[in-house]
Amino acid sequence: MPKVKSKCANRCKVSRKTLALAKKGDGDALLAVGCAAYTNGDYETAMKYYEAAAEKGVTQALVNLGYCHYYGRVTPVDYERAFQCFSKAAAEDEDVSPEAFFKLGDMYLWGNYVEKDPSAAFKLFVRAYEAACSWTSRFGDDADETDDVNFTGLLRADAAKRLGDCYRYGTGCEKNMFLAFRYYAEAERLFAKKASLGDQFAPSLYAKAREALDAVRDEIAP
Repeated sequence: MPKVKSKCANRCKVSRKTLALAKKGDGDALLAVGCAAYTNGDYETAMKYYEAAAEKGVTQALVNLGYCHYYGRVTPVDYERAFQCFSKAAAEDEDVSPEAFFKLGDMYLWGNYVEKDPSAAFKLFVRAYEAACSWTSRFGDDADETDDVNFTGLLRADAAKRLGDCYRYGTGCEKNMFLAFRYYAEAERLFAKKASLGDQFAPSLYAKAREALDAVRDEIAP
């Protein structure tokens, strides 16, 4: 199991400069303050800053608002508003929205607000993977640990895990255990990297990817 660096706690704080910029209405600063509030469990404050950042045209703020509505932070779960946020983010800027694509895929996969459509879900997972790969091709997987660019590229892990599931079970595509193995292996490696950078959710996702990888390896072993 990969270890999570203690420096992740530093991500919960924002500098005085960032706070000052947020007060002046800087979109990126508003997003940063919102993210810090969210990480600290203050979802009400986070949503206020996300909404303000979204009004400034910050696409990631739309994605984060989508998460808040999807998981019912502050307000009850609202899949309709989540869908609207993810859809708008995906339409505005593909380069920074791999999350928007794979969360839309999740909604089509499970039938949250929209009708279940495995084929649409699979296509959205592919788009999420490609969007994350675009970041990786430009910036690599080894950016500084405090650099959010790196986390955007590493969202490829989440998309890879979903593609592994699709190929493993034939969800929206033809079943292919060898492709499932490939994507699970990539997801395991990248979740380990995310955990080493301080992502609090990565260790459990790493464990799931590893479990799936082991299961597929046993099935395709001669």
